[in-house]
Parts: sequence; structure tokens; C-alpha cells
Amino acid sequence: MKFTASFIAVAALFHGTAAAPQDGGAPPTPNSPSGTSATSAVTWSKPSTSPVYSSTTSTYSSTTSTTSPYTTSATTTWYPSSTSSWYPPSTSSKPYPSSSSYPVPSSSHSYPPPPSGSATPPYPSNCPPNPNSNPLMMSLPLTYDNTYDNGSGSMNSVACSNGPKGLVERFPTFSDLPTFPYIGGAFAVGSWSSPNCGSCWSLTYPQTGVTIKLIAIDTSGVGFNAAQAAMDKLTGGKANQLGRIEVNAYQLPASECKL
Repeated sequence: MKFTASFIAVAALFHGTAAAPQDGGAPPTPNSPSGTSATSAVTWSKPSTSPVYSSTTSTYSSTTSTTSPYTTSATTTWYPSSTSSWYPPSTSSKPYPSSSSYPVPSSSHSYPPPPSGSATPPYPSNCPPNPNSNPLMMSLPLTYDNTYDNGSGSMNSVACSNGPKGLVERFPTFSDLPTFPYIGGAFAVGSWSSPNCGSCWSLTYPQTGVTIKLIAIDTSGVGFNAAQAAMDKLTGGKANQLGRIEVNAYQLPASECKL
């Protein structure tokens, strides 16, 4: 009889559990219908079947899809633009030398300066020489006289023979003169024993550009009257043909004629 009573009690308990409501085990209210077992208040509820990851706590947020590592911004493009530069910024240290890290030769010292006070160019001039460059130069006539071509001619036969300014003691004959046969009369010797006896003259014939140095030993009306050899030298052997020419003349120091 005792076993039967226990079985009935267990069966009643099981029956009460099966009849309990499936709303999460809420306790019966005062208005519950009669016959509801009080043991329903201690029944266990069924575990929740909701997902572990909710939409609000998802590891992968939908907002992360907009942060692409590639962007079309002009500052991160892979191609050089007008604003981009392959060189480091000016504030950074440059691996290449700047213009101040090596000497720059100065243009004023890249070649030696011309000699001080030199007016002669380092190259030949294409312009012919000016025959009147000497302010003392004169254009005068020149004739010839064969008397002065004779090397054995006596100095006593000319105006500069003897006297205070005479030349006979130093040069007895014409060939004794340093410039012979470039000797003759000159307008500067106006008389016997003139102060201009033995004066030295530069004579240039413009047509040929030839210049000779002549010693004046005699008088001459106008210009010069020289040996034929002197005129032939100036004219290229045309003394007989020309007879008279115009020369550019100016006086030189006596030392130029070795006097």
C-alpha cells in the first residue's frame, strides 16, 4: 500500500509539470483557474534559442565597407601630377648636394684679364694701317738724283760738309753713312752747316706701303731729293718710270739712323 501511494504522488507531480503553461514559467495569478498546481512556480524554463551574435554586436560592421584602401583623391594617386614632386620637401635633408655645397667658378676669374693699359687686340686687325696716324706726318714730294747713288762721292760736295754741323769729319764719303744709299737732300736743310744736317727721316710710299729711313745731307727745294736707289726701293723699281712721287714723311730720332 505504501508503494502504491508513492507512485500516485509521483504521477501527480509529473502531471502537474506537463500541465504547466509554456510562457517561460510565469507564476499563477490570483485569477488562475482552480486546480492549477502550486508547484508550477518552481518549474525550469527552456533555454533560449536566440543567436549568439546580435545584429548590433556583429564583428563585421556594414560601415567598414566604405573604407577602401584605394582612393581616387589627387593627393594619393600613383601618377605624378602638377602638384606632386619626386624630390623630398625643401625642409627635409636632401641626399644630393645643393648649389652652395661645391665651388662655383666666378666668370670674372675663368680666364686671365687682358694686360693692363694694353690697347692692342690679341688678334690681327683687318683694317689697313692709317698712313697719317702720326700727328707729325707730312705728305711731301720725292724726286731722285743719281749723285747720291755714288758711294765714293765726297761729303765736301754737299751742304752738310764742314762747319759746326758738318758731317765730313765723321763720314768722308757717301758710303760711310749708316743708311747709304738711302741718303739725299731734305727741305729741313735750308743752308750750309744747317742744324738739321744728319737729321733722320721716315719715308713711306702709300701705294706700296714700303718705308725707308733716310739721312738728310743736302738741301732740297721742296720735299726730298734722294738717290735713285731710295726711290726704287719705295716704288718697286719704278723710279725712272715715275720720276716724282708723294711720300708720307716725319722726323725720327738720330739714333733710328744709327747716328
